[in-house]
Amino acid sequence: DDRTNINGELHSARESAKPNYLKDFTFFGVDLSGQTIIALVVTFVAGRILYNGFSKKTTAVASHILLDDSSEETRKKLEAIKHLIGDDPQKFADMAKTHSKCPSGKSSGGSLGKFSLGSMVPPFEKVVFGQSYKVGIVHGPIETHFGFHLILIHKRDEQRQLVVE
Repeated sequence: DDRTNINGELHSARESAKPNYLKDFTFFGVDLSGQTIIALVVTFVAGRILYNGFSKKTTAVASHILLDDSSEETRKKLEAIKHLIGDDPQKFADMAKTHSKCPSGKSSGGSLGKFSLGSMVPPFEKVVFGQSYKVGIVHGPIETHFGFHLILIHKRDEQRQLVVE
């Protein structure tokens, strides 16, 4: 039939005029247009970007002063220390070396270094990763099963923060 032959030739001519990335392909017996393939590639790339952006662990850098008892007297002592520190990182480090019962206090001024969400006890993480707790401010006293803490958040990865308070 002449029509079928002409339609076939028109399709073939259109296909050969398209750039390679827009040509139709057959994939496992399924005919896919070049535009469908482009849409699939874009969807895949966007999915990878989103996955990588939200699957990386949220991290923070913080220091703390720990007094290893949960008495009212200890809480008041930490409130007094907090008042003396203000929000000064150097004063915080000096007070950690003097008062903290955690080994990090004596050796590194209370620095815990960089750590990921999920590596600390929940009350501690609520402060370090909670959006209502500002970076550069001394927070506490915060009670955990270790005792009372003062916490100074030095840096927090805000972009991927997923903690709900």
